[in-house]
Amino acid sequence: MDTVRGLAFLMVVFAHLGQARGLATTGLSQFGVWIFFVLSAFLLSRPFFEEPARVRNPTEIKAYLWRRTLRIFPPLALSLAAFGLVFPSFTWKACGEIFLCARVYGIFWTVFIETRYYLLLPLVVAAILALKSKPKGLFAVLAAGIALHVYDCPYWLPPHHWWAISSAAGPASTWTSREHLFFQYLPILVSGTLLAAAHCAMAVSHAGIERMRKWAPIGFVVALSGFAAFSAAELGLLPSQSGTRYPHEVLWLPLLPLPLALVFCAASLTGGLARFFAHPVLRYFGMISYSGYLFHEIFVKQFNPLIQGTVLYVCAVLSATLAVATASHYLIERPCMRFSRRP
Repeated sequence: MDTVRGLAFLMVVFAHLGQARGLATTGLSQFGVWIFFVLSAFLLSRPFFEEPARVRNPTEIKAYLWRRTLRIFPPLALSLAAFGLVFPSFTWKACGEIFLCARVYGIFWTVFIETRYYLLLPLVVAAILALKSKPKGLFAVLAAGIALHVYDCPYWLPPHHWWAISSAAGPASTWTSREHLFFQYLPILVSGTLLAAAHCAMAVSHAGIERMRKWAPIGFVVALSGFAAFSAAELGLLPSQSGTRYPHEVLWLPLLPLPLALVFCAASLTGGLARFFAHPVLRYFGMISYSGYLFHEIFVKQFNPLIQGTVLYVCAVLSATLAVATASHYLIERPCMRFSRRP
């Protein structure tokens, strides 16, 4: 799972590198964020489904929220301080609003969405557990959520009343636009929680475990191939395209299940494929992915006008990002995680 997180991190970084050099790679960054969302919801929901009593225990909920707070906000504070020093547009007031999740700005919009869902996650788990004996109800919830996301996605339909409200001036419209962004991605996060429920349900029986072991490698390879094909199509690299590029809007809906399949199959991998993707080098990218995400935009923007060669530019950004992310992980993230687990 660390490797999957690292894959999502690299997708976002390479997408932003491509955008800085004039390439159309918006879709790649979007799908990288989707993987982040699904994976986070999946991993954080699993402990509650493995021990359902935890979701009804106030002590467990407090411990969960405390761990999330120390996991997210110390690295975020360091990153915002760096952005405030480097970019004039990041005033200290704006940095404070971003830190308090009162403002959506730049790459930090994902933190805004995730922190809101982390507060709701125990309630979502409790609702799923209540509907566990009613699979039709669970399916209806998932189908309604996907339908809402497809309808609400601005790439599919013309602007409607939500966007009309958010384009108006005033504090109320600002709140509306922020919360609308959260609700737009809420179905993807809920899908990750539902995925954890399905995985735990299958893992309790020998037949379910065998079924996952049988199909997980195939699904994992198919999902990776789908993302590779999408990236090639977005960049206009497929032979059948004749130099034309498929915009990511065209492939948005067909690729919607890929993040779910990738996470579910990665959690079920066994054998040689699992050992390969559990290699320490691959896991390293996932280990530092959060700090890497928070800091990479600084180097993407600062190095772009300074370095002309594309290969040298990519290498410089990756090297600087990995170095700072590693330092942040070992000096900030790990001590905070150890502290959060103290009794």
